[in-house]
Parts: sequence; structure tokens; C-alpha cells
Amino acid sequence: MTLTNVRKFPPSRWGKRSTFVQIATAVTYMVENIWPGPALHAISSAMLWVCVVFTIWSGIQYTLRGAQALRTR
Repeated sequence: MTLTNVRKFPPSRWGKRSTFVQIATAVTYMVENIWPGPALHAISSAMLWVCVVFTIWSGIQYTLRGAQALRTR
């Protein structure tokens, strides 16, 4: 690590959930491109917002964990 001595930083549950939602969102958009329709468009649009929320929340969690790890060192 260049900036810190923190070596162990395993993925959090929220990080894993966020990754799953990001992959599901990408798959939803790919399926919508193959079979366009109003239902798939609505689902992919909703998934995008779910993805945004999970990604932001995961980022906040990682930021808090990183700050806590730096404080304890």
C-alpha cells in the first residue's frame, strides 16, 4: 500500500451486494437491448436507481471503514 500500512481490507457485505446489483443491472440492460419492450425498459430503469443507491451506500460504508482503520493504526 502506498499511502497506508493497512493491509487487510476484506470486502464488506454491502460491497458484495453492490457488486451483485451492478452485475444484475448490466445484465438487465443487455437483455433489454436484445428484446426491447416497455416492461424491460421499466425494469432496467428501476434497476439503475437501485444500483445507484447500493453503490453510494457501499462507498459510504467503505469510506467509514477506511477512516476507522486509519484511526486505529
